Amino acid sequence: MKKSMMLGCWLTWVICGVASAQEVDLPDTPPTDSYNLLEHYGMGALDLWRTGEGLEGAIFRVNTVSERGNVCDVTGVIHQQKSVLKTSDSTCEVSFTPNESRIRVKGSSPQVCTYFCGSGEYFEGDYLKMPAECSDAAKKKTDQLFKRQYRAKQYAQAVGTLRQMWQTCEPTMHWLEEMSIRNNLAVTYAKMGDKDQCRKVLQPYKKEIVSKNPMEERDPPVTYLFEDEYKVQLKNARYNWKLCQ
Repeated sequence: MKKSMMLGCWLTWVICGVASAQEVDLPDTPPTDSYNLLEHYGMGALDLWRTGEGLEGAIFRVNTVSERGNVCDVTGVIHQQKSVLKTSDSTCEVSFTPNESRIRVKGSSPQVCTYFCGSGEYFEGDYLKMPAECSDAAKKKTDQLFKRQYRAKQYAQAVGTLRQMWQTCEPTMHWLEEMSIRNNLAVTYAKMGDKDQCRKVLQPYKKEIVSKNPMEERDPPVTYLFEDEYKVQLKNARYNWKLCQ
């Protein structure tokens, strides 16, 4: 079995541009609620320290990282579903619109609001409240359970363990984390003798697997920040694809 990767736990970021807006001091206590950005390319989180059931008076922190490693880090207090961030000569009004298990975060002006971010990064988007099993700690436990089941040749159980987490956490999962999961499922299916499922789970990468220039097949392109990890996962996918035949 090739190495599994839980990106949020183990990836070391190389930050090439950082900007932040520290409007308030964050509490020492853990946030009352955390939301993940609905984005497969790049990462983001919205943390809230609520004073009641709604958003009124809540302290927030939005932290995003682009595919190029640029960071946006914004904090403030929400009043009437808005927060005002001030620059030296203008203001950025950030709105927070809750809808069931998600919150839409939007800035009043990209020209002003990007002041608080690294080059090419922004904090706008839909942030989804994910189940507890999608936390980094829970994913690590799932990965460890999968490995134990795989090594014990309990292949059906191992597939069930990994698929359940994948299906639950997929909406905010980074594309490289999904590639790692697909690789682990493929090799497990191969061990089970289910070569059809093995090929099916790797199908999204077929062009890259057979291409002499796989980097050209990626859309959007792989940035330097993820190039090494992508090459590891592609090597695993090519190995597993042979097992599927």
